Amino acid sequence: MTTMQATTQNQNSVLTKNQRKVFGPRAIPSYGKGATITATVRYDDECGNGHNSFAITAEVVTPASKRRNDCEACGMLHDDIARIFPKLAPFLKWHLCSSDGPMHYVENSLYWAGQTKWEKPNLENFRSTAIWPDATEDDMATVTKEVLEARLPALMEEFRSAVESLGFTF
Repeated sequence: MTTMQATTQNQNSVLTKNQRKVFGPRAIPSYGKGATITATVRYDDECGNGHNSFAITAEVVTPASKRRNDCEACGMLHDDIARIFPKLAPFLKWHLCSSDGPMHYVENSLYWAGQTKWEKPNLENFRSTAIWPDATEDDMATVTKEVLEARLPALMEEFRSAVESLGFTF
């Protein structure tokens, strides 16, 4: 997708400043007795950078962290989110995708495919970055900028459906 196409794609999304849903708190025994996790899903322009971004993050609070007026863990706790909030698991792949595409989609995908001098191929990271969960070693070995750009329109349609299925305005 060219920059012009990405801009056109972005124009199909309504900028919002605060569009989020909170799930929990729920018990999370792996952090100890009394620990709870709260997941937050958002799709908005909270950062003020001109496009809506999708994120799923969580915060874990334990009795000890409450006493410190702190949290035990926070951020992209996707394994914990998937385990405690299984209905959110299908949306985790969209973390850091925005109305104009996944964050640094082409560049990061090619990086994890090992097509730079800095990194060797990493299939798991490639699948995540390219939002291509069933990519094979062959897909990764032969991927090009053009292949990634050709996938992007269908990927963005799937993303839009996912965002709207959560009740958010795209």
